[in-house]
Parts: sequence; structure tokens; C-alpha cells
Amino acid sequence: MKKKVIIIVEPNLSYQAEFKRLLGEREILSEIEIISPDVSLNNFNGFAEFRDELLKKTLKLIEENKNNMMGVLVDIRLSEAPKGDYSDGITFSKKLKTSFPSIPIINITQYFRGDDINIFSEASLSSDGVLPKQYFAKKDFSKKNFLDIFSKANEKIKTIQKISKESVGNHNNFDNFNINIAIIAALYDDEFESLNEFIENQEDVPGFESLKIAKLRNSDKKVLVDFQSKMGMVEATYLSTQILAHFPIKYLIMIGVCGGRSTKKVKLLDLIIPNKVFDYQTGKYENGIFKPYLRDCNINNKRVISASQKVLKSMEEYINAPSLKAKCKNIKIHSKTLACGNVVVKTDGYLEDVISAFDEETQGVEMESFGVVRSTELLDDKKVNPIIIKSVMDYTEKDKNDNDKPNAAFFSACFTYFLVKDYL
Repeated sequence: MKKKVIIIVEPNLSYQAEFKRLLGEREILSEIEIISPDVSLNNFNGFAEFRDELLKKTLKLIEENKNNMMGVLVDIRLSEAPKGDYSDGITFSKKLKTSFPSIPIINITQYFRGDDINIFSEASLSSDGVLPKQYFAKKDFSKKNFLDIFSKANEKIKTIQKISKESVGNHNNFDNFNINIAIIAALYDDEFESLNEFIENQEDVPGFESLKIAKLRNSDKKVLVDFQSKMGMVEATYLSTQILAHFPIKYLIMIGVCGGRSTKKVKLLDLIIPNKVFDYQTGKYENGIFKPYLRDCNINNKRVISASQKVLKSMEEYINAPSLKAKCKNIKIHSKTLACGNVVVKTDGYLEDVISAFDEETQGVEMESFGVVRSTELLDDKKVNPIIIKSVMDYTEKDKNDNDKPNAAFFSACFTYFLVKDYL
């Protein structure tokens, strides 16, 4: 009996016919049977109704064929959707993956990096991988290549299941999951390096580039730890989503450094643990004027703030170097708003006059927090509590430097260590 592959594509019959023709030329149809949900956008009054029916029928198809299912290919970006209400392949894949975690679900994309036929093995947020659409049209794309796609996706699924069972418990069973905290940093230099002082026995998590399981020093607690390859909101969102999609953690903590707002009595090396983050750079230019679409996310930071003075006391007792201990004694905790954008701010008055004009409670600015917090909202229905712990390294002025960055990164990591060890 032929294995079945479900293909979800744009509601375009000519495209589906072309897709099947390409597979037929490679003799791939001799091995598999292509099936697709019978749903047409023309039969529905609105996009939301169509999208829900497409998902419903796809889930039903998978359920009916799951015992003889090779996998699902998704190539969908429903441009007919109203503004602010559309579904792309990643969104659709996540919904499918939630119901069928053991079935390979692969996004076909026209955007890719490099020229490697194995690029499909890269994780694409919630699916098992992505496959460049162009490779289907290449003459040397063979039946073996096609079958390898699902073979490698299955290898990744088995790896994740093994990790979940042997290292961190069954990720489908919250009662048995024994690692519930992930700590991430924007960059390895300084920020993640500082965390290394407080963790040990780091073990690579197979299937991930740099994710590790680590034990806190002087504690039996284990945590997931990782860092971004580049700074910024995009990388922060991607890293957060990778962790959230595979591990049902309770706390997702972002450590690192930020710029501070001196007019709010924020000093160098103070810690900002915000109850709100906002993106100040999304918007549109209209008639030469930038009009922001202000997006913000609230954070429940009460538990962290309630423990903060005890944590600072533990930090002071831990530090031996007199100069660093003196700086630790002067640290204040700030718990209001943190701004987030895609650029390094190095301009006098920009934080005070431009960014803070959007929210008077703004106490600092950095480049990752909104992506982290927004990921928890979108992926986990607020089951995960995001925590942002940033230490002030400068005031974003034009002549700023990185002199205080190592100490700021250390204080962020040190605070996080004692918080997790003793209070989470």
C-alpha cells in the first residue's frame, strides 16, 4: 500500500496540478499517494470561515490516514485574508503539530539561504523543517531526495521524543516534566559568558544548534540555556519559539544588558525587570511622517519583584571582590516599562525625547524583550511566564562605550541565578 502525503497549498487548482506533475516526473508518485482537503475559498462567505474549515478537514484527513501517513507538506500563504487576519504555513503547521506531534510536517518556502539540498532539515518554528520550493523544479531533485525529507524529519521527531523522555520528562505530560525554566541571552559574549559562572554539567540537546541542559551550581535544579547567534527581536523570537514549541516550560527568562533612562533615576548597573515591554519601531511612513503601531505586552513580574531584595542580599554575600561588592550594594530594581526596537540607540536625547514619548513609564531600551514576551503570548496562551532581567550598561548617549557591559552582564546573570535557585 502506498504511503500517503497530504499537501496543503494555496486554494489554486492549477498550482496543485503543477505540483503533482513535478512529482510524477520524478517517479515519486510510484511510492506515495497525494491527498488534499477539498476546500475552496469561493464556497465561504469570509476568510475566517474558510480557514477554520481548511484546518478542520486537514485534521480529519490526518486522523483518517495517520497509520499510513508519510507526512504533510504545507505551502500556504492566504493573501485573500483581511489585513491582520491571515494564515501562513508556519501558523497552519503549528496547529497541525499540536494535534499530531509524531507526524512530519514540513513547510515549503520560496525563501531560503545557501544552496544545500538538505536545508529542509532546518527547524521552521513549529514544523519539522522547511524545503525550498525551487528544489522541486530542479532536474536533479530525485525520488530519493523526496523520501529523505521525511526520513530526516522523522529522525528529528525521534530525537525530540528521546530528549523529552530521558532528559526532561515526557513533554506531552506536564506532571512528569522536570525542567520548567529556560534562560536565554541575546549574545554569547559577556551575556551568556557571565551565566557560565553559575551553571555546570552542560549537555547538548540533540537537534538544536546551541541549546543545552545545565545544572545550577550548588543546586539540584536543571535549566535549559541558550543564546542568540545575533542580537535583535527576530533572533529573540526565533529562539524563544524553538524552545516553547518543544518544551512546556513555566518560566522563560531573558538575561543581558540594556540602556537606561537617567531622568527616571535609573543608574548604571541597576536592574530593569519590567512589567511591560513595547515595540516602538513598528508602523508606517505616510507623507514623510512615521506613524507607529504601538504594540505592548504586559508581564506579571510580582513574584520576581517580591523576592528581589533577598536576591540582592544573596548576590552581595556571594561576591568577594571589594569593588564589585560595592557596586552590588548600590543596585536598585526598576519594574516599570522597557522599550524594544531593532537598532542600537547611540544618540543624545533619543531615549528621553522620542522613545519615552510613547510611554512615560519607560525606564530603558534594548532589542530583544518584545520578541521574547510576544512569543509566549502567541504560542502558549500565557501558560509561560516570561521574565526579563536586564542590567543597565549605558545611557544611550552618542559617546557611550562598553566599559560597564561586563559588570552589567554579570549582575543580570547573578541575579537570575539566585532567583531561579531559591525562588522559582
